[in-house]
Amino acid sequence: MKKLFLISAFLFLVSLALPSKVFADCALADWNENTRNMQVCVGEFSSVAELRDTTVEFHCTGNSNIPYGSFCRDIVNPTFSFASTTDLPDSEIRQDPNGLYYACITGQGLNRAIGSLDVIFWNGGSEYCRINNLYTRPPDWNPLTEGAPWQRGTNNPAPVPITVDIELMCTTGGDRGINTAIGCIPIYDSTALFGFILKWAIGIGGGIAFILILVAGFQIITSQGDPQRLQAGKELLTSAIVGLLLIIFSVFILEVIGVDILGIPGFNQ
Repeated sequence: MKKLFLISAFLFLVSLALPSKVFADCALADWNENTRNMQVCVGEFSSVAELRDTTVEFHCTGNSNIPYGSFCRDIVNPTFSFASTTDLPDSEIRQDPNGLYYACITGQGLNRAIGSLDVIFWNGGSEYCRINNLYTRPPDWNPLTEGAPWQRGTNNPAPVPITVDIELMCTTGGDRGINTAIGCIPIYDSTALFGFILKWAIGIGGGIAFILILVAGFQIITSQGDPQRLQAGKELLTSAIVGLLLIIFSVFILEVIGVDILGIPGFNQ
């Protein structure tokens, strides 16, 4: 009996000594009164490495016209990883008065009129903590100037009179770039940028060669036996075909050395 008591006391002391996470107070959310952006924070981490092992998920719960608990597709990053030093620089990781680490993120592109959502934090492959039924509208939401909650859902993009931040950055082929009318331009990687410019240059060159072939054919057809117009049409046709062949040859050479210009799946395999 005495041995059993000693073993029980030892296990109790060991359980007290083991580190544990506080699930009730590990996360919070607030509103920025100036930008009207919702910010969620997570903390109670003993080290930066432990914090960076965290992933946050935004799940829609109400008035979003999608199944309950699905990812909020209005948000740019419905799943956000704290491991990225680009999205979460070390300078944005802070310590609380107890010396524990915490960090805050903002739900980019969040349509606040969707109603409510759950914010779930995962750490080490298991759920660390969550914020349930977080209302996406600030307490002082004005339906006259910012839109009624039912005016816009994820699958019903009716316009509402609110200011929406434009997402300028994008990702293409793993490289970050800038959104433009002609696609995502990778500006941080010189190789990817050169490939993007070369792809458009070859496309434009091929289009010009095709137009010149049509012009030369029209010129030959309408020459009416005029030797000069006929010869000019033949020369233009020959030049356009030679230029087109050079473009095709250059694309083939680039594919051989491993530069994918056409972007056709399976073409360079």
